Amino acid sequence: TLSTESLSGVKEDVFTTIDKDLFIKKITVIALQVQPKTCHKVLSLVKPYTIRKTGIRNIVADPGDETGKGRLVLLNEETIKTRDDVESCLPSDIVEAIKREEIRVVEHEISLSYDNMSQESIMRKLLPVSIGEIPSAFETVGHIAHFNLRDELLPYKHIIGQVILDKNAHIKTVVTKLGNIETKFRTFPMEVIAGKQEFDVRVKEHNVTFEFNFADVYWNSRLQEEHRIIVSRFRKNEVIADAMCGIGPFAVPAAIKGCNVYANDLNPKCYKYLLRNVEKNKVTSKVSCFNTDARDFIRLACKGDFPSKIEGQKEKTVFPQHIVMNLPAAALSFLDVFPGCFDRNLWQNKPLPMVHCHCFSSGKTQEERRDNVISRAENYLGCSLKPNDKNEVEVRYVRDVAPNKFMMCLHFRVPEQVAFAFEDPEGEGEAEGEKTTPDPKRPKVEFIENSP
Repeated sequence: TLSTESLSGVKEDVFTTIDKDLFIKKITVIALQVQPKTCHKVLSLVKPYTIRKTGIRNIVADPGDETGKGRLVLLNEETIKTRDDVESCLPSDIVEAIKREEIRVVEHEISLSYDNMSQESIMRKLLPVSIGEIPSAFETVGHIAHFNLRDELLPYKHIIGQVILDKNAHIKTVVTKLGNIETKFRTFPMEVIAGKQEFDVRVKEHNVTFEFNFADVYWNSRLQEEHRIIVSRFRKNEVIADAMCGIGPFAVPAAIKGCNVYANDLNPKCYKYLLRNVEKNKVTSKVSCFNTDARDFIRLACKGDFPSKIEGQKEKTVFPQHIVMNLPAAALSFLDVFPGCFDRNLWQNKPLPMVHCHCFSSGKTQEERRDNVISRAENYLGCSLKPNDKNEVEVRYVRDVAPNKFMMCLHFRVPEQVAFAFEDPEGEGEAEGEKTTPDPKRPKVEFIENSP
């Protein structure tokens, strides 16, 4: 437990519990003395200026009233510290009402404890004064609080974790990220700093339920709005090919919307939870699940080789209207699969698919970030991606990831010169043993540090 000396800033993190009795103290607050008949009228006037402490009511019995009926309206002790502050800090119309009703301004003593304090005020009490920014923001994944603690906070990680558990009833496990996302499955090392070693979670997002193990797969609750935006671009009965689908945050909502979805992820554990989430949300008839390399999956999509799950469709060939590539650290490098990947005879009179490709970018302005994305995409596609009516190019900001690092989404319709590249213009075909369709060069895929 924490010693009394620790309250001025602990030197090292060796505590698994916090002695809450050390936080008990008495403070004097300013109050308005009112009678029951005027209590709620007065409260409605001054409510924005009343005390705001967890577990402390802003109306209490007046201990100085012999009848036992009198009440005190407690004011915010942080802004109104003395009786004179009532007149100087409250709006003039409220001050006039207090005088008109002949309401007395009095002092009142209350007891505060650990339970009444905010997590920020507790941490400020426990952590060294040299810690500038108190850790308060964290990602919530089911019952898990996920931190990315700065190096200076790591010596105090267990204290931070315990405070988060105490102050957030729905949190049962607190973890901190130990390293960058550097694996091909987008997972990262983490440490439990408080609570249970329990990573199986259930998350509800836009009325869709997802179940998964947070340690085994990639999930980011901050992308909830991005999931909605992408799915909003799909129409009922359209065919969606999700090449890097994870546990299904795009695929499952799209299927619920009425789309016919082909979803793939290389991570076997993502595939496991994808199957579970498809079944859990009752869309097994709308989703075909794959566990293969994204390039191989995209080739199937471009060649129309998906098995048809479309009700009433007898032909084998399935043509996707959208291809989703949600692997920000590397998705752009997978664009090299598109040149020459389409058969003109199959796609004749059919619109080529829209591609939705997430990536990271940098730059001081939105224009610089957009140009950075376009330039890299053009390098892999081997053609220009200038915005026009045919390829419908758009680069959209998604969110900040780190200083000068931004998540973006590139939307474009596959250009014909890319889709049908390397075609034999004379129709002579290839001589036996001779290959006229070169494989595009594939730069080495490198995962960018500090991925979200």
